[in-house]
Amino acid sequence: MKKIITMFVLVCLLSSALMGCGDGKVEETFETLNCEDGGFTVDFPGKPENTPQTIQTALGDIVMNTYMVEKEHIAYICTYNDYPEEFIKKTDTNELLMSGCNGAITNSNGKNEKITDITLGEYPGKDLIFEGEEDGNMFKIHQKIYIVGNRMYQLNIATDKEEENKENINKFFESFKLTSK
Repeated sequence: MKKIITMFVLVCLLSSALMGCGDGKVEETFETLNCEDGGFTVDFPGKPENTPQTIQTALGDIVMNTYMVEKEHIAYICTYNDYPEEFIKKTDTNELLMSGCNGAITNSNGKNEKITDITLGEYPGKDLIFEGEEDGNMFKIHQKIYIVGNRMYQLNIATDKEEENKENINKFFESFKLTSK
């Protein structure tokens, strides 16, 4: 009888270990990106790919610096760009933030948006959540946009599995810190 109980306990322990203690979630290992040129740090679940892109605008060329990690069912994205200082002096910050939100919604065929005012320390921002569509696939976008001086920072999550990734999404957003510019 003692051997049966011992065997039962071992099977239970092995089952628990194999099932990740029963919660079914995979813990991501995050690493900190220290972007000295961008003046920030942020934690990504892996090493982000950096893809700067020059965009021609009425203001002149704007360089959009993008860092991204793509996982199954989720993308973590951090971008920043600088606007000409004269443009920032003449432009209402709220209008600029709303323009960023509206551009994101339009470019993703978005709907059901929710926009909330937020701050990063003393700097104004917007928290944007909406549903997007690409090639018939629906996904959720959660974006935080901040204006710091003449720089715009955007933190983006695109996922079709929001609830399963909520802990990692929060970790990504909460890790964003300004260092210097």
